[in-house]
Amino acid sequence: MQTYDNGGLRSGLRIMTAVCLMAAISGCATTRADVGRDVVLLKGGDGGSVNQTFLRYNQWRAEGKRIVIDGNMISADAFAAFSMPNACYTINAVFSPHAASTLGIVPQYQATEWLTRQLPMPLQK
Repeated sequence: MQTYDNGGLRSGLRIMTAVCLMAAISGCATTRADVGRDVVLLKGGDGGSVNQTFLRYNQWRAEGKRIVIDGNMISADAFAAFSMPNACYTINAVFSPHAASTLGIVPQYQATEWLTRQLPMPLQK
């Protein structure tokens, strides 16, 4: 009788499950915002896709809306919110950026450098 070791298969399935779960979670990241005619009040942002997040913030800027940061801004939301020239913040604002990555696994050095260059000079340093 021949036997097979399924340890490698089980390990691979666990990794694949973790990657899929992380992808689903990052896809659900949200920016909690009250969007008015002239002002966007950001109550919090959980990050998510850098491209999608910057598209949303750049759209608000193109519409001439002022951005008021009034909550915890994490990940891509932190970089986008604080890079907008039309943004200000309240005492409730918390800035929580981190290095860009692919699903939280593989660091994306070029993306992190690009994100950092979007920030005002004092925050870049």
